[in-house]
Amino acid sequence: MAVSSTSISLLQRLRSGKDQAAWRQFTDLYTPLLFYWLKKRGLAEADAADVIQEVFLLLTKKLPQLEYDRGKTFRGWLRTVTLNKLNELRRRKQLPINAELSDVDCVAAPEDNEFWEVEYKRQLLEQAENSIQAEFSQQSWDIYREYVKRDRPPKEVAQQFGVKEYEVYRAKSQILQRLRIFLEGMLE
Repeated sequence: MAVSSTSISLLQRLRSGKDQAAWRQFTDLYTPLLFYWLKKRGLAEADAADVIQEVFLLLTKKLPQLEYDRGKTFRGWLRTVTLNKLNELRRRKQLPINAELSDVDCVAAPEDNEFWEVEYKRQLLEQAENSIQAEFSQQSWDIYREYVKRDRPPKEVAQQFGVKEYEVYRAKSQILQRLRIFLEGMLE
């Protein structure tokens, strides 16, 4: 198995099987993405949870053979494993296949790969924001959301929250800095 574009240090920590914090971080980051992939394939939530559990179980078995390869991505491997597990579940339960979304199309189309890459980054950022939000005051978080996420002018945001404009920049800077640390190596 090859690895790139996913935090290599996180995957190395997972290899030991004993780093519970690494597993928690990994599952927090990837479970929503896998649910998204599977729901796009028409799978019910309970069946998606079963597939995800099987994927994570397989991952624990495959991590010792993990090799770094800049030419291949961990997410591509993870998506292939997920689709294989989905196909196994469909065969076992004789689930219908969504004709509009064949698994072959999912793996083959380059523009689809671009979509998955954008979706991965969106999901990853959302999970990272959820993970670090408690580290900041609610006001700082609200300022960040208005200025960065809703793209409102800093002067307008400052007026809304009754703060100086530099405090808007400071909230943005502090939260983005923390996000960079949290996501280090995962958005390459």
